[in-house]
Amino acid sequence: MSWWRKEAVNLGHREPELPAEREWLPDEARPITLERVKETLRRLQIRFLTDDEGYLLALWEGHSVLFGVEGEEDNVLVMRARADALVPQEWAVRAYTAVNEWNRTRRFLKAFIGTPADSGSLPVYGEMQVYLGTGVHDALLDDLVDCVTSVAGAWMEWLSDEGGLI
Repeated sequence: MSWWRKEAVNLGHREPELPAEREWLPDEARPITLERVKETLRRLQIRFLTDDEGYLLALWEGHSVLFGVEGEEDNVLVMRARADALVPQEWAVRAYTAVNEWNRTRRFLKAFIGTPADSGSLPVYGEMQVYLGTGVHDALLDDLVDCVTSVAGAWMEWLSDEGGLI
């Protein structure tokens, strides 16, 4: 039990019990699923593929965004952007400096350097993870996906301009 819920219970507050099975209304928060992410991508007119592991992959010029649902209870929405170009190993310091600068000056889409490829080149990622254990409304899910795809585009532009990496 989380510390804040523990305190609430000690003060006599009880969490409401949710029914095991229920019909969801369109404007209610519902559990996050990959099927719901697919619906959102379709509503936003974002084309996507499904990989062998079930993740959804949206492709744009110069980058891709992977969408998945992870966590012990499948309640974490993971949105991970990847630059199409790899950074040469000899630019490693430059890559880490650029990623740190992005993270220092931006709130969303935290960037990181991935495990080197077989060639030694470095992949560059930006990621946003959102815990949605209590569920999410369709409108908020649409906003989250739209936000991440927009920021991913800005991040890619930054990497090629100010970041000087790709």
